[in-house]
Amino acid sequence: MTAEVESNDPSQNAFLTYRWFVNGEENPGWRGNTFAGAFKRGDEVSVAVSLPGTSSRDLAVTDSVRIGNAPPQVEKLESPRFEEGRYTTRIVASDPEGDPLSFSIAKGPEGLSIDETGRIAWTPGENDLGRHEVTISVKDDSGGEIVYTYAFSVDRQ
Repeated sequence: MTAEVESNDPSQNAFLTYRWFVNGEENPGWRGNTFAGAFKRGDEVSVAVSLPGTSSRDLAVTDSVRIGNAPPQVEKLESPRFEEGRYTTRIVASDPEGDPLSFSIAKGPEGLSIDETGRIAWTPGENDLGRHEVTISVKDDSGGEIVYTYAFSVDRQ
């Protein structure tokens, strides 16, 4: 998380001091404009910025933000396999807060399926040769979502 400060005198920016707080508790290990301390969904993170040697009441600026839900992240799409005429792969995803994930097909060839672990399966028919675009939706139970799109081709063997 980064605090960006605009001042009337940019030459003073190098002298600004930053104090970071999580839920009202100061995190003294973080003094610059970037905070990488620990926080989680629902926490309130605030920063107080001041110019040393001035009245903190006159020139201190404080701002805060409530940490919301972070969306799931796609880690990888496993290498697809065609075995006995069946296409399979798996989308590997995780959630920064550890929320349970659900997977669904937003776009893909008819009959393409995905299970609760992200395993994707499809048995192409004779008329399914060519390129196919697939869009997968991965959602957490707190409203976060990521959409992942990829393409694959079916050729005659």
